Amino acid sequence: MKNEVQVLQKRIDELVALLPQVNFSNSESVIIWLEAFAKVNEHPELKIPTEKILATFHKHGHRKKPTDLFIMKHSNHEELGKWVIGEAIAMLEGSSWNQYHAGGRIRCGLFLPYVHMWRRKKERMHYA
Repeated sequence: MKNEVQVLQKRIDELVALLPQVNFSNSESVIIWLEAFAKVNEHPELKIPTEKILATFHKHGHRKKPTDLFIMKHSNHEELGKWVIGEAIAMLEGSSWNQYHAGGRIRCGLFLPYVHMWRRKKERMHYA
């Protein structure tokens, strides 16, 4: 188990080191980083620099967005991307609407379906 934590911590550290290279004006770039982070951040023994991550997102204008089913169903690809990013921020802040949230963690099982929904909307835009 300790070896697993070390591997995950190394990946977290690598991803945090990559944060300055993320193009925060491009939702796809941000969501790709968040997706990678979500896949490795849930182990309770990991040391997550939540404040540093949130400060970086806030510096670039990303904030929690209100949960609104209208946005999820009727928004364009870019608006939905901003909403998905906001949901990840809410999870990191511990202010997510979900009663089972773990503050300081992006819940992979909750977040990845949002990413898939965002990708499907992007694909539909290309075929419209």
